[in-house]
Amino acid sequence: MMNKCKMCFKTFRSEKGLRDHIFHSKLIDKKHLEQKIRLREKRYVNAKKECHVCGKKIFRNTGLHLTRSKDIEHTEFYKKQSKFAIDLFKKHNSFDDISNVDSIFCREYPSKHFAKICEENLGKNKIMEISKKIFLEKRKKYWRSIDIKERKKIMEKARESEWGSLSSEERKNHPWVITGRKASLRSSKRGSKNQQYAFELLKQKFPDLDWKYNYVIGDSWHVDIASPEKSLYIEWDGRHHFVPIHGQKYLNNRKNRDKIKNDLVINKFSGCMIRIRDEGRENKKFVESKMNEIFKIIENKIPLKELIQL
Repeated sequence: MMNKCKMCFKTFRSEKGLRDHIFHSKLIDKKHLEQKIRLREKRYVNAKKECHVCGKKIFRNTGLHLTRSKDIEHTEFYKKQSKFAIDLFKKHNSFDDISNVDSIFCREYPSKHFAKICEENLGKNKIMEISKKIFLEKRKKYWRSIDIKERKKIMEKARESEWGSLSSEERKNHPWVITGRKASLRSSKRGSKNQQYAFELLKQKFPDLDWKYNYVIGDSWHVDIASPEKSLYIEWDGRHHFVPIHGQKYLNNRKNRDKIKNDLVINKFSGCMIRIRDEGRENKKFVESKMNEIFKIIENKIPLKELIQL
């Protein structure tokens, strides 16, 4: 069946061919232009989206309509929308989050529109920096929402899938192991987030005590947290103190060093050594529970020449 143009009576093999003919940019005679307008108006009756500025019906890309409309009303709206979106993005809302905000600036606009706004105003490097933080925050939030037992099951499957077929030499050079070594080195210098939070809680609870962080005793031995005037020394033991993350030889050496440090604190300095076994990830509730136990020890009489394991 042939498709005929009602204005010039040309025939086409398909409806698409007829549409392309009517909407061709070079056809500017009055009859074709009027038909083009009539067809567009008929088509846009079914459009579900609408411009908040001019009320025009839009099928797909509301953002494109907004940026291409150069009149004052659309331009001013776009400026306000840009400021609104950038403020939300800087507060670590993803582009998808922004497009779902119940606001005249966000409703019916795609996430790509907000990505373009932020890229134009902040640059690609800043976008990548903030987007990485947003992703990490969302991943942590999702992981915390899963029950601990369920987490272990998931990780067990992941470990088996990743490690099952690897030799001992391949495991040593695995990205997980390399990343763990780097994290361990950083942690040994500045302490874990749990350890840092514990130090802040101690300073808040007992501000009059002379709290020291990474305190040096003896010739070159470091204690994570100490109050020398109270002869109180606290070691925050991460997983590398009891799990062979870096191999059994490293673990044996670590355990031996811990024994020497305990002996130094208890016998040479007549102090109280408190060791906290930390399983790993940042957990403020865990830190607070352990600190409450230490608070009770400090408020009562600190037992000198003793090792306390929490």
